[in-house]
Amino acid sequence: MEQLEIIGTNDPFGLRLVGEIDMATAPSLQEALLVALAAGRPVTVDMKDVTFIDSSGLKVIVSSVAETAASHPLTLKDPSAVVRRALEVFGMEQIPGLRIDAAQHD
Repeated sequence: MEQLEIIGTNDPFGLRLVGEIDMATAPSLQEALLVALAAGRPVTVDMKDVTFIDSSGLKVIVSSVAETAASHPLTLKDPSAVVRRALEVFGMEQIPGLRIDAAQHD
């Protein structure tokens, strides 16, 4: 059973994610990201309500950024503590075209 809700947003343009990003939900996220990135606009992904992310979720983010080679960065907005930790462990802030806009909650 999928446990990720993907909600389109207009201000800012992008997606709001709620739930878990894992092997079961990563394909849905990839499809939604590629559709959003195809619009040719900056895309913001609100991740404050993501409760879990594994390497398959991180891979989707990296591959989506790489495949689009967009002139606009993909912004991960307000990642939850769980997501922030995964992003740090995997050095995601070093990826060209990916911006992490983290509000500090700690």
